[in-house]
Amino acid sequence: MRLRVEKTALVTVLLLLSVFWLAVVVLPGSVRGATLYVGGGNPGNYTTIQEAIDDADPGDTVYVFAGTYYEHIRITKTINLTGEDKNTTIIHGNGYAVVVNVFADWVNISGFTVAHAGSTGGDSGIRLLRVWNCSITNNIVTDSGISIFLDLSYEATVTNNEMKGNGIFINGYLLSHWNTHTIDESNTVDGRPVRYWKNVAGGRVPLDAGQVILANCTGVLVENQDISGGLTGIRLSFSSGNVVANNTLSNGSGGISLLYSDDNIVTSNAVSSSGHSGIGLFISMNNSITENKVYGNGFGIGLGDSNYNYIARNNVSFSTWGGIILGENPGNNTIVNNTLFSNGGFGIHSNVSNYNRIYHNNLIRNGRQVFDPTHSNSWDNGYPSGGNYWSDYAGVDNCSGPNQDVCPDPDGIGDTPYVIDFDSRDRYPLMSPSGIVQPRPPVLLRAELDGNSSDSVVLEWSPSPDDMEAGLVTGYRIYRNTQYSREGLEYEPIAFLPRPASSFVDSYAEQADSIGYFYRVCAVDVLNRSSCAIGQAGMSTHPLSGGPNLVSIPLIQSNESIERVLQTVEYDKAWYYDSLDQEWKWHMPFKGYRRGLWNLNHTMGVWVNVTGASRLTVAGVVPTQTSIHLFKGWNLVSFPSFKTSYTVADLKDETGATRVEGLETMPPWPSSRLRVLGDAEVLQAGDGYWVRVGADTDWIIQVS
Repeated sequence: MRLRVEKTALVTVLLLLSVFWLAVVVLPGSVRGATLYVGGGNPGNYTTIQEAIDDADPGDTVYVFAGTYYEHIRITKTINLTGEDKNTTIIHGNGYAVVVNVFADWVNISGFTVAHAGSTGGDSGIRLLRVWNCSITNNIVTDSGISIFLDLSYEATVTNNEMKGNGIFINGYLLSHWNTHTIDESNTVDGRPVRYWKNVAGGRVPLDAGQVILANCTGVLVENQDISGGLTGIRLSFSSGNVVANNTLSNGSGGISLLYSDDNIVTSNAVSSSGHSGIGLFISMNNSITENKVYGNGFGIGLGDSNYNYIARNNVSFSTWGGIILGENPGNNTIVNNTLFSNGGFGIHSNVSNYNRIYHNNLIRNGRQVFDPTHSNSWDNGYPSGGNYWSDYAGVDNCSGPNQDVCPDPDGIGDTPYVIDFDSRDRYPLMSPSGIVQPRPPVLLRAELDGNSSDSVVLEWSPSPDDMEAGLVTGYRIYRNTQYSREGLEYEPIAFLPRPASSFVDSYAEQADSIGYFYRVCAVDVLNRSSCAIGQAGMSTHPLSGGPNLVSIPLIQSNESIERVLQTVEYDKAWYYDSLDQEWKWHMPFKGYRRGLWNLNHTMGVWVNVTGASRLTVAGVVPTQTSIHLFKGWNLVSFPSFKTSYTVADLKDETGATRVEGLETMPPWPSSRLRVLGDAEVLQAGDGYWVRVGADTDWIIQVS
């Protein structure tokens, strides 16, 4: 005999009378049934949850003590299923099928971890099938294909549940009655709240929403959300007249989805790395899907049984299976001015779709540009508007006119159609893409020597904003030259790195010997156009003789410590005159002693006493303009510029300097190894100089 608690008289009367329909109506509000216990160590308790449920009567409570129960539960009667502690009372599905299947009305489930259902089809942690008024509260549902499946069920209450690592967090078959459920933000998905609105006439989604569901809503603005991980980010069902704008969604099972939702605007969103569609429409009409960046998803934009939608000016790239997918029976959609490139499978895939207008799109290097087994879709907008741009079009443009027979008279339209298949073709293929702007350039971050030698130079940059967000960038090209040019004239390409590269090592920089190198980093787009970083990198190499050398560093260093800057030099002492403090500062590496000289930057001249054959080699960013403050009196400074004609006279004219001295490099040397420089002498990058001025002033130095 299992341990039970006696039923109330009311239940007994109801059972004796066998008025089942009355029991269904009355039980939820007025019945207190027996309690059946599972686990917990009491010898009278049940050992499995299903056994207790089978023995329970309507209105009973099945109370489950903490533990792990490897079961698949079927509930076919009105009961309460209660766990001792949701963190320690676990129903484990062993990785297949539905874990908790509910087939009765007014069932309450709370206090469990429901884990490891199957991962496909309708597999879920908890499923309600064709039932009313059930409650799912205070549970953890994890590692399942679907967390909670409301399958043709009504008036459910779903609150205070934690859903972690599932494929879909809440699903309702066709979602036809979601507006009758109570689902609120007390539920969380992977630690972030689920925002759920219903019957809303105007409103704004809070900025911290984790996942967003709109059901039967009108006039809601969903904007500026950053939703990452796990599940469908923004879903509209039976909702019209809403705006979804400027949101970022990544790494989810799905991105933005519209089900039975019409007249909505989805614009300027970035959706990436979704396992399914970046943006998906199912039985939805008259929606505007514009200017979205959709990249790296299973599908880019998908339409199923959806008509009269406007799909325009979207960038869709790097999708696994296809860019724009026209699934079952979408018709009369306008697909215009989109850019689809580097999508696996297809650029545009039309299954059973009809009367869609598809023109002025750019189809660039997709796995297969188009698949269209139907014959009613239109692939151009007539003449002279034209059709689409196809990167693999092999025709020429010598003629014009509706029949392309007015020659010679090129008009930007190919003279022969682009053939899709035996009954589909673009009659007026465009010779150049439209609406693709030049990609934004990368930002050069740093350049430095690789290791403790001058053999290699490492370049690092921040990728172009169009690398991932818009997907326009295919990679980065590195250019190099021995002479500096702001415009990069005569620079030669030495490497191409596919996106999303952000660094490059020039292993042949040692060939520079005494000449040095200059580098440009450029983003390359799908049309092989380049946008180069404003800044340039460089490697400077300067031979040194034994004894005192007066040198400088003409490049901006990422690490200005004296040990790193002088890493290629053998020396026993370095010293620098600080004009502000009017004192000498020095560093003696072999004695481990220094007085104030910790760093060297590109504005300083410095004496270095060289003890062996050495070459001062540094790599860094080329300064476009440098300001050096000259204090009244003597200043020990650099010349951080690669001008080839800047003279001492120019320096004096710009600063009012009265005397300039530099290192004497030819014997016989004076005791100080300094000499006064003549006005016609040209200053050199990498040398240090003494400059005397009669009053404080700023010396502005241009790079070239």
